[in-house]
Amino acid sequence: MRERELILKSSPCDTNLYGSGPKTTKEARKEGQKPCPHFELCNGMDGTGFKKGRICVMQMGVQVARSCVRHGASVSQQTSVLRERIRVPQDGFIWSPDRKTFRILTNPEEAIQFAQAFARTVLRSN
Repeated sequence: MRERELILKSSPCDTNLYGSGPKTTKEARKEGQKPCPHFELCNGMDGTGFKKGRICVMQMGVQVARSCVRHGASVSQQTSVLRERIRVPQDGFIWSPDRKTFRILTNPEEAIQFAQAFARTVLRSN
């Protein structure tokens, strides 16, 4: 499992939280901030979505992971909470399986499934 502090304080916007990313805050500091390649298009994001009306699936996954850490809940439990609260953005969801290739998703259930998978990656509980 990744270090608790890294999960609670990191953002996929500036830290690689995929499997190849750091596991501790010490490793993250050593690597330095590495902006997401899509960051320039997302500049101005408030943590919940894009100005262009998109929502970042990786941000959703990090929120699920943080809730798991804070509340001791399972990824499945926190994904159910996400499913109840999700709103469908005007321009879809943005998703990347590898921080290199990006896709726009329009199906909210697909976005939730990818967010759940990313939460497990962040927690290292695949």
